[in-house]
Amino acid sequence: MLNQSIEFPRYLPSVVTHIYSPLKKRSFWVKATWLSMLIAGMGYQTYLGFNYSSNETTNTALIVGRIAAYNLLILIVLLWLPVMRHTTTKLRYLGMDSWLPLDSVKNIHRWLGHVLFVAALVHGVSYLVYFDSLEGDLLPIYIGQDSDLVRSMETTMYEFVTEDESIDDVREWVANGWDQKTYHDVIAPLMKEDCTKCHSAGSTMTYAVTSLPLTDFESVKSLGRESWASRQFRINMAGTVMLVFFVVIWLTSLAFLRKRYYHCFQYIHRLGYVIAVLALLHIPRFEYCLFPALLLLFEYFLNRKTRSWYGCRAQIRPVGGNTLAMEIKLPESVFIKSGHFVQIRIRQLSKREWHSISLMSGGESSDTLRLMIKNLGDWTDQLYRLSDDNREIGVDVRGFYASPIAGAEKESRVLCVAGGIGITPVLSLVNDYLEQPKKWEKMSVVWVFQDWFLLEGLVDLIRTAQEREAGISWHFFATTNCPEGILIPDDIQVFNRRPCLEAKIRQFENGGDGLMHAFVCGPKSLSDAVVTQTKKRTNWRVATEYF
Repeated sequence: MLNQSIEFPRYLPSVVTHIYSPLKKRSFWVKATWLSMLIAGMGYQTYLGFNYSSNETTNTALIVGRIAAYNLLILIVLLWLPVMRHTTTKLRYLGMDSWLPLDSVKNIHRWLGHVLFVAALVHGVSYLVYFDSLEGDLLPIYIGQDSDLVRSMETTMYEFVTEDESIDDVREWVANGWDQKTYHDVIAPLMKEDCTKCHSAGSTMTYAVTSLPLTDFESVKSLGRESWASRQFRINMAGTVMLVFFVVIWLTSLAFLRKRYYHCFQYIHRLGYVIAVLALLHIPRFEYCLFPALLLLFEYFLNRKTRSWYGCRAQIRPVGGNTLAMEIKLPESVFIKSGHFVQIRIRQLSKREWHSISLMSGGESSDTLRLMIKNLGDWTDQLYRLSDDNREIGVDVRGFYASPIAGAEKESRVLCVAGGIGITPVLSLVNDYLEQPKKWEKMSVVWVFQDWFLLEGLVDLIRTAQEREAGISWHFFATTNCPEGILIPDDIQVFNRRPCLEAKIRQFENGGDGLMHAFVCGPKSLSDAVVTQTKKRTNWRVATEYF
């Protein structure tokens, strides 16, 4: 991750710097620390779920279901954090990427989603097995056909009921509309004899449920509602709908479906907001919902503060057979920071789809945004077809959001490795470099590509950087032969082979000491290769970004 390095004051003892330096080398320690905290938290939740035996109906299915439920509380809270792009952008501005794994937010969100999906399935299936193990038919219990009070007295709390006739008295009281006189004459004595020993604020029972006190008319009446008004119906139905939504979201998030049907993936993911509401109906302990609710409010506040421009005019033109260039004219001049991206919507293609696109612009004040977009799916394919006649289209824009490379702005030694269209965010950094040539001590760009048309379209920018002697080292590697008709200037040397990354990293290390930062944007195989090579060395920090 391209994190901000922390500069120690000169008067601090060298031993402090020496102790701290291993922690700066890689983001491994940051990830390991937060992962350890997550495992510890889930371990504690597992202990709470396991340490439960309230009555004779407690069985393995109930224990497993409770363990899954307690861990789901943590997973639901954390799942939202990585995808809050406004919050993560603010954290990058504050330099918190040195202490938080912001370079891995997409992977963290993905794996949390997988674990949450499995935990939700285990929780739901376990509770169905548990309900089936109780006295009576499964369906009436599941839908809360009887009131919560009657159902519990007949099943889970049956061992505490002194006489079967007591259940009949409660059922008749419920059927007659919770008469208050009957409550004081008949029901209250039953509650005192059978229920309030556990269900009261002053209970000393180890398995007491003090959150459901049964010491007054209103509290007993609240558990005397039947069918759709019962607590059991609300919890079970909300949980069932949540599980269905989790399954649909998980399926459409799988890579082979997400890439092919991105618009469906984007729409269906909005069910997450519905799940947040259903969680309030399903989870009996609301304190677990407070933290994510506050974060969502903060994210919403930041979203309202994010700048948006609607109805902008944009020129688009094809660059080869798979890429298009776009220039968006804003109604005002704005300062564009390097390493940022925007979200764009083209109503002509879809009125609801927003797509995140890296900016080529950076380090300048301008009313024009420059983007390069590769044809990777349905939406980009439609957009590419529009570019055939170099037309002008309407575009909505919102942003700006920081990507991992944004942290490179405050570093001194930066190595950028790009694959294909992954050169786009690197060009934002290069443009910033041209605006302030002495900003970095050393910067190298290694670009591996197949599409020669893409290189041809960027020749002017690359030559400008070379002619101004900005101190950027360029290394071009093509994995295909140059087609006829492509004209590349002689002063841009391109090797027809894949690069030896070990040699390039070793070459970058020569002539300087201190922390070095590698930013990789491209296929996963390229990112893995860079990570593998830097792990063998010291003083390296790596950030990866996929397109």
